[in-house]
Amino acid sequence: MVDKSTTIDTDATREYKNSFFRQIFSVTKAFIELLSAILGITIPKELVKSFKDLSPDSGHFTNPRNDVGFFIEKYNILALTEHQSTLNPNMPFRMLRYYCKIIDAIYDNKQLLSTKQVKIYKPVFIVLYNGTRPCPAVHKQFISDSFLPSDDLFNKNCHLDSTVDLYNINLEFNNEIMDKSPTLRGYAMLVEQIRTNLLNKCEMDEAHKKATDFCRENGILTEYLGPRFKEGFNLLFEELTNVDYIQ
Repeated sequence: MVDKSTTIDTDATREYKNSFFRQIFSVTKAFIELLSAILGITIPKELVKSFKDLSPDSGHFTNPRNDVGFFIEKYNILALTEHQSTLNPNMPFRMLRYYCKIIDAIYDNKQLLSTKQVKIYKPVFIVLYNGTRPCPAVHKQFISDSFLPSDDLFNKNCHLDSTVDLYNINLEFNNEIMDKSPTLRGYAMLVEQIRTNLLNKCEMDEAHKKATDFCRENGILTEYLGPRFKEGFNLLFEELTNVDYIQ
């Protein structure tokens, strides 16, 4: 039985909030900056050709419905990143499904039935949260927390787990990551400007103009405010209501 009090995070309700984020961070250099900041590593810029885009518009695979994904062939990593404005405890399950869909598209049954061991990409699952509900700066989610209860005997013999690292990307959190990723800080500042404008009872058109002007005047996300990104940026305003950002 479905609990009607449960908030359902559907693709339709989150599409507009993710579209601008997706457009920004599906640009390889922006994703390298983001991943380097989050993982605390330095990924050489010359490895840009080692990144294969898996975002919905890339055309490499059937859309797995995650926001931004890249193969990093140099390191044999499959990095999946999801943007969330609502806290969702099902992200480990969702990320595992995305990963399995992608891997399933790479290998056929003949390879899996072979006596030769199949080598697969190592997954990295990252969720970036910018909602208004309380959330720690960094939080780990485990698919094992979703397992139905069982006898202790079987609890000791669980053969699967999946972990997601969730980062709060509201402005007051994770300054170290923000310092290393100016693009992420710029996105957080944009969202904060939208919230401020709506709290000040601005009409949508006015809120749109004020946020755009603020970004341009302060050199924030300027390369992402051009015609190529206009549709995604506009979607931040066209389909949201005041409740979406200030509740």
